[in-house]
Amino acid sequence: MFGIGSSELLIILVVALLVLGPEHLPKIMRTVGKVMGDFRRITTDFQRTINTEVAVDEEKRIRREEKKAKQAAKEAARAELLAELKAEAEAKEAGLNSSVVTDKDETETQDSTILKDNSLEEKSNKLKTSETTTDNSGAV
Repeated sequence: MFGIGSSELLIILVVALLVLGPEHLPKIMRTVGKVMGDFRRITTDFQRTINTEVAVDEEKRIRREEKKAKQAAKEAARAELLAELKAEAEAKEAGLNSSVVTDKDETETQDSTILKDNSLEEKSNKLKTSETTTDNSGAV
């Protein structure tokens, strides 16, 4: 226990017997035995407490790491989903832009046709007005 051999322990007991006397030695040995038992019990409880705390800390660390890994996986999945959605939106936007350009061309064509029709109507109205004016001036 303390690195004391049996011969050294025998020498210590003989010296204790001579110093303390045969009447007090058994009482003192009982007290030393109780103190040693209490000391062992306290150290065992202390070791058990330390080991329990270390195990709890280790479990908390593992749970934190698992939680971080799950969070990282969720974030990666979200980023991937956002990238897919962004790509789809860009593809739709590109498709809409080409259709908007086509629609814009069609609208411009329709607008120019309407303008031509309006200018033709104005010319025909002017022509009718001038004919009416000519007819009225000739009739007078």
